[in-house]
Amino acid sequence: MRKMVSMSLLLLVAALLGGCSWIAVPRPDPLQAQQDFARRLRWLDIPGAARYLQGEQQETFRRRFNALEGLHITDVRLAGSSEIDPGRIDSTLEVDYYLLPSVIVKTRHLHLVWAYVDLGRWQPGYWQIVSPFPEFP
Repeated sequence: MRKMVSMSLLLLVAALLGGCSWIAVPRPDPLQAQQDFARRLRWLDIPGAARYLQGEQQETFRRRFNALEGLHITDVRLAGSSEIDPGRIDSTLEVDYYLLPSVIVKTRHLHLVWAYVDLGRWQPGYWQIVSPFPEFP
C-alpha cells in the first residue's frame, strides 16, 4: 500500500511538472516599452534610451545626443501608435525641447517603427526600434 501511494505521488508530481512545460511566456506590452523609452528620453537617460535601438544604431544615438550641449527636453508624449502588422508598430513621439542659449521651446515629431524580437518559448522577447532614429533637434 505504501509503495502504491508513493508511486501515485511521484506520478502526480511528474504530471504537474510536465504541465508547466506547456506554459508559454507572454509577449511584453509594446505600450510599456514606448512609454519607458519616452521617459528615458525625457530625462536624457541616453544609455537607457539607446538600449531600445538596434545594436548598430545605439552608438550613433549616444554620440549624437552626447554632442548636444545645452539640450533640455521639457516633455515627451506618445502622440500615436498603430500596428503595421503583427509584431511591428508605427509610433509618433512629440518632444518639447529647447537648446541653449535659446529659451524658446520647440516641438519635434519623431516617427519610430518598433518590432518585437521573439526569443522563443522559454524567454520573454522585447520590443526595439528598428527604424533609424530621426535627426534631432
